[in-house]
Amino acid sequence: MRQHTLLAAWLPTARQVSLVELLTVTKPSGAVWRYATSVDNVVDGATTWLGSSSAGGLLWRRSRLTFKAGIELSDCTLIFSARAGDTVNALPLAAALRAGVWDDATYLLSRAYFDDASALRGVLPRYQGQLAPMRLRDGDIELTLKPPSQILNRAVPPVYQAACHNTLFDSGCGVSRAAWTFTGVVLAGSTAAVINTGHGMDFTGGVLAFSSGALAGLARTVRTQAAGAMSFFTPFPQLPAVGDAFTVTPGCNRSLGDGGCAKFSNRLRFRGTPFIPQPETAL
Repeated sequence: MRQHTLLAAWLPTARQVSLVELLTVTKPSGAVWRYATSVDNVVDGATTWLGSSSAGGLLWRRSRLTFKAGIELSDCTLIFSARAGDTVNALPLAAALRAGVWDDATYLLSRAYFDDASALRGVLPRYQGQLAPMRLRDGDIELTLKPPSQILNRAVPPVYQAACHNTLFDSGCGVSRAAWTFTGVVLAGSTAAVINTGHGMDFTGGVLAFSSGALAGLARTVRTQAAGAMSFFTPFPQLPAVGDAFTVTPGCNRSLGDGGCAKFSNRLRFRGTPFIPQPETAL
């Protein structure tokens, strides 16, 4: 888009100014739709907003915007006059909106400024919001936009739980998966449900994955471990051969104790709240 400073420098000297409202709908996936209230397309560099006469264009307008000091913004209503051939994602406009095509999108309203020679002088963003429920009125489709500041009105209570909020090996936990991945081979006396590994470390809750033999690529969660033998919640589909190689990582019960952060010397990153009293004893 053109720099706002260039637009600000031109406006005081302009003899005539023509305005066109622009709408940009952006999905979290990166899909983008752009529409202009003008008949023809509005082109700003590599960005094009479709006019109402263009293929894929829509006939729309918006309600008046109200701006106040601080962060308070008004709601904004978009009114679409659906025509027979108007579609979004190959669906008729009303059907697409009912199906939620734009429900999680961000809506950006901008304004394009043209001079007396119909040359585009700049585009200025004016309002951004998220979608509230759709309404149908007198054949038109009304979409109400709420400003981003509405999130401040949500009542979100703090979440207290004894277990750590982190997941083992994620960025919040900070424990290196590579540093806690061990190798071994199947020892004699193993079965499909219990494998003798000789490892003395406690791998309860961890994952054992075969890297060779008939079971290569299969993994199971360790249920218990005793004297170097690991049992699993679900047995392997067949008996592993002695000498088959595997990798195994320990599990974490997300506590401060020996089965959790203490095992990994990682208590400083613990994010649980085990010492919050019960509601009946909190007063």
